[in-house]
Formats: sequence, C-alpha cells, structure tokens
Amino acid sequence: MKTISPLVVTFGVVAVAMALVAAYIVKQSLTPPIVAGPPPQTPEVEPPPEPPLVRIVYARKNIASGDLVELEDVDVKSIPEKDYQEKKRDDVSYFSHPGVAVGRIAKVPIKAGRLLAEEMFEPIGQLPTTSGKIPEGRVAVTVSVAGSHLDLGLLDEGSFVNLAYTVSGEHPDLGGTATKTILERVPVITAAVGDSQGEQTNSLTVAVKPADANMLITAAQSGLLSATLVSAHSAESPAVTENMFTEASIFNLREIEEPVEPEPDPPFVAESWNGSELTVFEFTEGRRK
Repeated sequence: MKTISPLVVTFGVVAVAMALVAAYIVKQSLTPPIVAGPPPQTPEVEPPPEPPLVRIVYARKNIASGDLVELEDVDVKSIPEKDYQEKKRDDVSYFSHPGVAVGRIAKVPIKAGRLLAEEMFEPIGQLPTTSGKIPEGRVAVTVSVAGSHLDLGLLDEGSFVNLAYTVSGEHPDLGGTATKTILERVPVITAAVGDSQGEQTNSLTVAVKPADANMLITAAQSGLLSATLVSAHSAESPAVTENMFTEASIFNLREIEEPVEPEPDPPFVAESWNGSELTVFEFTEGRRK
C-alpha cells in the first residue's frame, strides 16, 4: 500500500486554503460596496400651544368703602383664560389696566385678591354718599348701644352684629329684667364713639329691613340696646310682620287682666208702718242710714 507523505498533505491543505481565499476576494470584488445612509430621524413633537392669557387688575390689600384707590393698592397679572372664565360674572365689566382704578373712590368694601370691576367704584367725579352705602332693600337706623358689651373699634363698614334688647319691668314674665336678641346679622354702616357730659356714648348706624325698623326704634326708646359682633357667614333673622310694637309685643308678654273689685252688697231695707205713715230704714254694712 502506497503511503502519502506529510509534505503532500500539507501542500494540499495549503492549496485548498489559498483557493478559498482567492474565491472570497473575487466575490468581494464583484459585490458593490454598501453605502451607509443617514441615521433615521426621530419626528419632532411640537409643544402644546400656550393657553391664551387674560390681563386682570386685582386688589393687593383690603380697600374700605369710601377710600381713594392709589397705585400701590392694586396690581396686574395675566391668568389663563379658563381661570378667568371661572372667576368672572357675565354681567360685570372687569378692569384690565390699573389706571382705570387708580384715583377712583371705592363704593363697597373690597377684599385683597378680588378682581376689580366698575360696579365697585363711584362714578368718576362723584363723591360717595351715605345712601350709597345702604344695601338695596334696606333702610338705615341709628341707635345708641351699651358701651361695655362691645369695643366699637372692632367694627367697620361691612361688619355684622346681633342686636339685643334689655328692659326692666314688673311684669311677672320679665322677672325684673330681661334681655332678648331681636335682630341677627345686621350690616353695620358706621360706628361712632362719643362723650356726653362725661359719659361714653356709642352709636351704630345699621341697615335693616323696612319691616324691622319700627321694632328697632321702639326698643331703642324704651330699653337698652346691646350689640355683639358675629360672623359674616351666620344666618340672618327673618323679617318681622308686625307694624306696631310695644315692650309687650317684642317680648311676647301675656296680657295681665286688671283686678275687678267685687260689687258691694245691696243695702238691707226695712219698712215700718205707724198707722198710715210709712218709715223706710236702709242698713249698709250694719249701719243705719
């Protein structure tokens, strides 16, 4: 058997490898090169449009009724129209420039942060009047109140008070002295502290319903009125339906009947005949007349 020498085997392996390399080179030369294209582009996402803004004027601090508005009292900012639509009322004309408010006189108390509108101010060139401070459907009544129950310095226009009526009398339902709250959550227009002959006098001007005015005047003239400061969110007392008032009607006192004196007993009559002559005797309480 003829053997193959290692040299022949090696030569054959090398020849095969060279043939493969040559074939690969020929193939690569015949294949067109791959040209790298531009990298894929990510589509640009447009940012959402900015919401439309509305320019508004608002109070930087509390403004009292009758105050002259100055530039430092107001400020301007822009808010989204959606927020503006939630805050505004359709029947109100709001300011968009501070110059419209500066130099105007406030007709109503304005809280800090509130949007400013034409209805809150006196007409241009017109000074405020007391009648302009009275809410619609009310009348103003000025009464004296006890000074020891409430510091009137705590009160300002727009405050609310309860009014109590104190009266003394001999009626058994009063028990000597009685106090009753007759009006609740009454708006204050003005409060004043004075001095009369060395004694402190306090007066309140309040806005009440017309039906309550007579009752309040009667109470002020016949007894003592006291005021207590209450929350603006407290309930308001219903209007009364009477037109004429007395102490008894305000306190719902029962009527006391006047004592009736008993009628005297009829006199005792005695007749005495002396012949044709008649003599009459009348006896009252055992005495002869």
